[in-house]
Amino acid sequence: MLMLEEQLSVPTVARRDEPLENLTENPRFAIVHQCPTRCWKVAMPTVLRSGTYRFHFYSDEGKEPPHIHVETPDGECKFWLEPIRLARNKGVSPLILRDIERTVYQNKELFLEKFYEIHKR
Repeated sequence: MLMLEEQLSVPTVARRDEPLENLTENPRFAIVHQCPTRCWKVAMPTVLRSGTYRFHFYSDEGKEPPHIHVETPDGECKFWLEPIRLARNKGVSPLILRDIERTVYQNKELFLEKFYEIHKR
């Protein structure tokens, strides 16, 4: 079952100069740098859910060519969108990669549209 995420209006990058215990939990953000006194938070807008796969972007990657990240229960992978090809894989089996690749082909236009919308190109 495919589900398009409704809300993509998230800040691109939010820097927080406060202790980690003061940060609120938000599934659209990931802490990408942390030290005892501050951390960086990066928006991770979800574009599509298909079964156990979550297709998303990292909002601070606008200088890279169009691509989509895919999170699975076993790991994460990244696909370039023009042309479609595997960019990186961490822990996703070849069978699952093939299924994800099929979904990327089927939703290429949506992913490109959202990539440009999020990265303001």
